[in-house]
Amino acid sequence: MGWKFWNTGDDTTDAERGTSFHMTVEDVFTITGRGTAVTGAIAAGDVRRGQKILFADASGQPRSTTVTGIEMARALRQEAHAGDKVGLFLKGVTKADVAAGGALGLSRRAATAHR
Repeated sequence: MGWKFWNTGDDTTDAERGTSFHMTVEDVFTITGRGTAVTGAIAAGDVRRGQKILFADASGQPRSTTVTGIEMARALRQEAHAGDKVGLFLKGVTKADVAAGGALGLSRRAATAHR
């Protein structure tokens, strides 16, 4: 008899980690002194602090922004990977600009996938 580790808690495949960043927005918050934060699970790829990403604004047009911070489990991170549930702080974005169900990505296609 011995210990069997059936699930390490990370069901993400190496193939998903190698793809372009994509995340669906679950919720949007405005945090005083920090700005606008969007939460969700990263569906594919990686994202890093300081990286430029795209999202579809309220009118459906792709807009560029910069990730100014990444928070996961109440800890600030420099990067996050596919499968991680995160909060991303976005530069120059207001709560009215992005909505739950919207998408973030590195390409126009990924940023408008769920609109």
